[in-house]
Amino acid sequence: MEKEDIMEKADISEDLKAIDRCIKQIRDIASGLGKMEHNQKILALNASIEAARAGEAGKGFAIVAKKVESLAGDIGKSNAAINAKMNELQDLMEKLLK
Repeated sequence: MEKEDIMEKADISEDLKAIDRCIKQIRDIASGLGKMEHNQKILALNASIEAARAGEAGKGFAIVAKKVESLAGDIGKSNAAINAKMNELQDLMEKLLK
C-alpha cells in the first residue's frame, strides 16, 4: 500500500469520526426537542384545566391550549423524523467504519 493511500484512508477515517461527532450533537439537540415537546404537552394540559375552570370565560383560552397541544404534536413528529434519519445515518457510518 502506498503512502498516499494510507494518508487518504486516515483522512477519510478522521472525516467519518467528525461526522459521528456531529451525529451525536444532533441527537443531543433532538433530545432537547423531546423535552420541549413534553413540557408543551404539560402546559397544554394545565391550560385546558384552567380553561375548563373558567367556564364560559375560558373558551378562548381553551382554543389556545388546543393550539399549544397541536404544536407539541408537530414537534414530536419532527423529532421522530430527525431521529429516524439519524439512525439511518448512524447505520451507514457503522458500515463505513468497519
